[in-house]
Amino acid sequence: MLCLRFALPVLACLLLSGCLDVDNEWTLNPDGSGKVQHRVVFNEKALFSLGSGKSPRAFARELLEQSEGIEAWSDLSYGKTNEGYLRFEGVGYFPDASAVRLKHEVVKTRFRREGEVLIAGFAGDKGSLNLEGFLGESGSALANSDTGSGFRMTLRMLRMQLGSVKAFLKGRDRVRLPGIVAPGHAGKLVEGALEVAFSFDRLTQFLDAVEQDPQLLEILRARSKKGETAALDPAKVKEFDALATTFMVGGESAEARARGGKPAFDYADALVAAKATSAKAYDAVGYALPGRPGKPLAGLELAGVEYVHAESADTLDFESRADFAPHVHFHFGGTLGEKPLKLLGGRLTRVVATDGTSLLLDAKTRDLEGTQRPGSLRFTFGAIARLTSSCAGGYEEVSGYLEYLLASGKTEDIDLGLGAFTKGAKGTQFDAELEEVDANEISLKLVGLDESEIAKITLVNAAGQEIPLEDAGGWSMGSEVTKRLRPEARGAIWPAQGKLIVTLHRGRTRHRVPFKLVELNAQGVPRGN
Repeated sequence: MLCLRFALPVLACLLLSGCLDVDNEWTLNPDGSGKVQHRVVFNEKALFSLGSGKSPRAFARELLEQSEGIEAWSDLSYGKTNEGYLRFEGVGYFPDASAVRLKHEVVKTRFRREGEVLIAGFAGDKGSLNLEGFLGESGSALANSDTGSGFRMTLRMLRMQLGSVKAFLKGRDRVRLPGIVAPGHAGKLVEGALEVAFSFDRLTQFLDAVEQDPQLLEILRARSKKGETAALDPAKVKEFDALATTFMVGGESAEARARGGKPAFDYADALVAAKATSAKAYDAVGYALPGRPGKPLAGLELAGVEYVHAESADTLDFESRADFAPHVHFHFGGTLGEKPLKLLGGRLTRVVATDGTSLLLDAKTRDLEGTQRPGSLRFTFGAIARLTSSCAGGYEEVSGYLEYLLASGKTEDIDLGLGAFTKGAKGTQFDAELEEVDANEISLKLVGLDESEIAKITLVNAAGQEIPLEDAGGWSMGSEVTKRLRPEARGAIWPAQGKLIVTLHRGRTRHRVPFKLVELNAQGVPRGN
């Protein structure tokens, strides 16, 4: 069953978080390895976007960290366009195309294999359209109205919204598949590559066709609410899906299939070259490299199992209420085997009920908290799975991983370029600014740094003497870090002039530690206890 998730994230992007122009060129080998030339232009302040905006460095770092399945990046370039939009370009290398999820997408290109056939699917998230979550009041009206005049009026409002933002969203994916591409493929062939581009014109044509047919309107309403269409006319459902496919990719098929062929390039050699040339670029952007497997967890346990259904859910729980699904929170506890700079997150990779039902949701945890102890870190990890009747019998297996950062021991000292210690003074690095200056304490704001990059900050007075500083607390928000600093010596005051040197961790590494619990009852207690 095809859906409209290709289209309406457009409005999530535009109305909630800015504008996107994304251009991808994928090159695949027969074994599924390959590379993607990824270009993004992002205007996060467009329309109703809130916040002070990211620095180019933070934008690039988040893109690298949150794009999954990429083993190495090369040819990194980031900054701002002449219009002031954030931009990123780079080539990502991946061993398995099916695992790649780029942070910024317009055309959702997904790969999978069926035997010897390599398949590229476009616009591909299956499921249902969450109009209410994406469109606010307009989406709520569309999802909850009947299929009469009110529904049509809301559809027209939706079209007006789309018309006002059509210039702000562009997306084009070109895919070079190995071997022979089967007939009836999605997109069009351009210089040997399949090309699929998002089109607002096709969206308008789709909405026109649906609006003119009450049965198609009913199907749209059902899909918008994740409702069942089994009771509706199967021929009309098929017609709706065909229209949706044409809207999404401009043709009758939403995928392309290829068989055979030779490698387009030597992946192993390209990966070595990418890693050799990108180390400095990673440090410059603050990206932590994937490292060895993490050390085993100690004392792993399920601290609690929470079952959340529609009646018990908080209005902000899991997803918006329009897209709510019953689910299970697994609250883990344990001790990491090493002291991290930062806890990054985690994921469930396998949740199987005793009757064999898979309950896995492809979503990272919302909650990952830690308490520092000498030599270790105690964590609590709140992960989520589907809630079905199968949960009553307990769980055959609940497994996943945690991810964290470690220091490599390498550091670099950078002079922030603050010539005087006065309120409002600005530096030359990381948009450094002194927000407050008291007799013995300052408040220092830095932009574009992740807090885990900072090893220490040192004061050097006008005579060249290093003065140890005490970290008096602070906070971080988005790509901004604020530190309150004072001299360690009791009663010491800040000099009028000098330098502030920030020491950054270099070569930080990302580590995953797997966990696995088996044979649990419905309360998460091991059977036999």
